[in-house]
Amino acid sequence: MAFSRVLTGLSAYSLAAHYADLHEGDVRHARNLNVHPVSTAKRPLLMLIVSLVALIVTGCSGNHGLTGKDADRNGIRDDVDIYLTRYLADVHQSNAAKQAARAYQSVLGIRSPNPDAVRRANLDIGRATACLYEVFLGQGSGDRPGKVSLDLERLTFNTPERRHHYQAFNAALNGAAWSLPDGRLCD
Repeated sequence: MAFSRVLTGLSAYSLAAHYADLHEGDVRHARNLNVHPVSTAKRPLLMLIVSLVALIVTGCSGNHGLTGKDADRNGIRDDVDIYLTRYLADVHQSNAAKQAARAYQSVLGIRSPNPDAVRRANLDIGRATACLYEVFLGQGSGDRPGKVSLDLERLTFNTPERRHHYQAFNAALNGAAWSLPDGRLCD
């Protein structure tokens, strides 16, 4: 149990939570991502293996500060890339989700109260969200675009520091007005 507690602060934890039923908070997290934990008998070994692989893939410190690690420099943090690769096989859905992941990640790159950067990031998130719905609903995926968007938001802002930054971003938008995106939505 102590090992699993260490993982809760790591970005790799989001991947590991898909595979294990550790304690009440972890079960809630796994259910929010709509995955099912493995049986109790297999849990400890599988948790250890998945955690170690995730730590190797995302780096030893796991979260790498506010923006996290992006080894391939595609604008998407490595742990979020793992989620996208694992759960979205369709190339169009994957591309739409990657656009949304980059848009959410851009929020973490805003360093100071910068109204222009906040406005740009908000427009990018709006376009990406509209793209998700356009692509997923065009393929008859029902409520899945909303779930993918929520999962990406939870994975992107998965530490207290990241959540605080996202709350500051949203506070900077307080009172702002914007319209729904038009024209080409998907990159």
